[in-house]
Amino acid sequence: MLMPGLRVGWLVADGDLLAGIQKMLLASNLGAASVVQAALANYMKENDLDAHLADLRTHYCAQHEAMTAAIQKYIPDAVTVTHPTGGFYYWVTLPHGVDTTAVLANIAAPQAHVTYIPSANFYPHHDVHNGLRLSYSGVTPAQIDVGMRRLGQVLETAIKRAQPVPEV
Repeated sequence: MLMPGLRVGWLVADGDLLAGIQKMLLASNLGAASVVQAALANYMKENDLDAHLADLRTHYCAQHEAMTAAIQKYIPDAVTVTHPTGGFYYWVTLPHGVDTTAVLANIAAPQAHVTYIPSANFYPHHDVHNGLRLSYSGVTPAQIDVGMRRLGQVLETAIKRAQPVPEV
């Protein structure tokens, strides 16, 4: 909630549950750096976490709305987009025959300067090639619009090149 990668958290527990969690933590890691814990404790003492969370909601809501608008505006009709009900990611499915790993390596990143995570990375056998995951958490609404315009053009080209066979 405060910053990605901090890897420090807290919980409220008592009795056997607390003892079991403490044993598990001792067995699984050596603990977070004490300087990080001290800095976090100081932050929590001096700042309003609820206000911070409200600011984050406003910030990410604007990004989510920008991504939704850009998808509607730029993404080709042949593409299916799953809109998240939580999280920062959209799942995009292209017609069969489009390899999003190849599109990323050959067109999207080097020419259009946009990136995504190809679907093959999310499957144990790396056998699904026509999907991709988009994130909106680390970019501004203006960057989202530019990036999605570029990505829409890339996907349109990739779909035309693949010449997918229509499903019957």
